[in-house]
Amino acid sequence: MRKVGIMSMQRIANYGSFLQAYALKQLIEEVGCNVEFVDYHVGAPVITENADSKNKVVRKIEKGLETFQYQAPLAHKLSFIRYKQSFAQKYMPLLGITDEMNYNPTVDCLVIGSDEGFNCIQKNSNVGYSPELFGKNNHAKKLITYAASFGNTTLLEKYKKANEVGALLKKFDAISVRDANSGTIVEQLTGKEPVYNLDPVLTYDYMNCCDKIPQVQTNEKYLILYAYAGRISNDEADWIAAYAKKKNLKVYAIGGIQKCADRFVDCFFITEQRTRSVTVELEDGSIIEQEETYTATVPLSLAAAYENLAARLGRTITDEDKENAAHIYTMIAGNANGSDGTGASGGAIQIDYGYGSGSTELDTSGFTNPAGKNAADLVQYAIHAYEEHWGYVWGTFGHVLTESLFEAKLAQYPDALAGNADFIRQTWVGGRTTDCVGLIKGYGWLNAETEEIVYNTNGMPDITANEMYHAASVSGTIDTIPETPGLAVWHDGHIGVYIGNGEVVEAMGTRYGAVKTKLEGARWTHWLKIPYISYD
Repeated sequence: MRKVGIMSMQRIANYGSFLQAYALKQLIEEVGCNVEFVDYHVGAPVITENADSKNKVVRKIEKGLETFQYQAPLAHKLSFIRYKQSFAQKYMPLLGITDEMNYNPTVDCLVIGSDEGFNCIQKNSNVGYSPELFGKNNHAKKLITYAASFGNTTLLEKYKKANEVGALLKKFDAISVRDANSGTIVEQLTGKEPVYNLDPVLTYDYMNCCDKIPQVQTNEKYLILYAYAGRISNDEADWIAAYAKKKNLKVYAIGGIQKCADRFVDCFFITEQRTRSVTVELEDGSIIEQEETYTATVPLSLAAAYENLAARLGRTITDEDKENAAHIYTMIAGNANGSDGTGASGGAIQIDYGYGSGSTELDTSGFTNPAGKNAADLVQYAIHAYEEHWGYVWGTFGHVLTESLFEAKLAQYPDALAGNADFIRQTWVGGRTTDCVGLIKGYGWLNAETEEIVYNTNGMPDITANEMYHAASVSGTIDTIPETPGLAVWHDGHIGVYIGNGEVVEAMGTRYGAVKTKLEGARWTHWLKIPYISYD
C-alpha cells in the first residue's frame, strides 16, 4: 500500500485549514493509500516591516481583544473563545496529528496543499516563509501539489523570493492550484500551465460521507456568513443585516465574530498612542531606521474595570457580575489577582472547556470505592463534570437543570441569576449544572449505586465555599500544596478541585461552566483537605 504524506496548514486553528486537510486525507485514503501529515519548519516572515513577531501569549491576548471588538452577544463571544481554545484537542486527533512533529518522512508521494501553503508574504511569525512548503528537503519518490494557493501573494520579485520559489516549483512532478492568481504565478515562474482543481473541502462529500457531522434539525430560516472576524466592512454588515431582516432570516456567522466595535471592551482597557523604531528597506536596497506611531492596548486595574462596568450597565454590579468580569479580565488583561494593571503578573489563564457530547448521564464506572467518599473518586467525578462541560448555575449541585428547577433557583437567588436568565436558558437548561462548591457537595451527596444526588446526605452538610475552607482541619497556603489529587483549592468566595499534575477542575462562573485550568499563575490562595472526604 502506497504511503502518502500531506504537507499543509494542518496545525492552524481554523475551520478551513482543518476541513481541507481532513477532506484531502479522506480522498486519498479512498483510493487505497496510507496517509500521514508532514510538518515543516517555520521560517521568518518575508515581510520584515511591521512583521508580527509577538510571542504566543501576547498573540492570544490580542486575539481575545479582537473578539470582544465586534458586536455580538457576550455569550457568543465567550463561546467562540472556547471553540478556539479547545480546537486542537477536539480536531487534531481526527487528522492523526499529535504534539510530536513529523519532519521529512520517507513517503511514496508528498502532496503539498491545499490552503495557502504557497503564500510567501504573511507577516505572522507562526507561519512565516518556509522553502519546505515548496518541496525543499523532502524525502518523497514523487512530489505534487493539490489545489495549492499563493493567496494574495503577487510580489515575489519585490521580496526576492521569485528565483528560489521558481527553482523549487520546477522540481515538482505535477502542480495543481485552486485559483487564477496562483496559476498565473506558477506559469510565470515555471513556464508551465498548472492543473486547476477544486479545494478538497468542495470535492469531498462531507454531508454524505462524514459520520462526525452532527445532524441538527431547525425550523429557523437562516443564512450563513463565513469570513474572518473584521473582514466584513460596516457597510457590508449593514447590508447583510438589512437583507436578513427583510427576508426574516437569522444570520449565523461561523467563521468568527462579525460586525462593528462593541464598546463593552472599554471597561477593561484603554488605548495609548506610542512610537517605536522600525527597519525599512528602500527601493535602492538601502536600510534605514525610522519611527512609526502605533496604538497600544493597556489593561486597566480590575477595580477600574468594575467601576467602568457599573457605569456601562447603569446599576450597581452584583457579585456574579464581578465574578464573570474577573474571568473576562484574566483572558484579556492577565492575572486579576495582584495584577499591576499591565498584565505582567502571569499572563492569561488557560481554560479548557471539555469535549463531551453533553450527556446527562453520570459515570461512576471508574470509582475505586463507590460506597465511600474519597479523594480519588472525587477527582473522577470532577473530571467527568469537566469532560461533559456541565453548566454553572448558582445554588445547583449536579442535577439536570430543568426549566422548573431554574425557576426555583431564580426565585431563591434573584440577584445572582436574573441578569443571566436568558443566557442560562439558552445555554445550560437540559444539561447538568453546578456552582463552585456544588461540584464538591454533589459528589458528597451522590449515591453511586443509584447514581442519584440526594441533598444533604452522606454526612456532607450544605455549606458555602468559605465555610468549607474554615471547616478544614488540614490546609495551607497555595505555595505549599502537596501533590495530592482530590485536595480543594480556595480563594475568598470560590473553590475548586485539584486533580493532579498542576491542573484544577472548577465551576468557574455562569458564562463558563465546569472547566479545567492550570494551578500555576491562577488566583488561588490556599489549599485544604475537604472535610468529610477520606485522603487515606
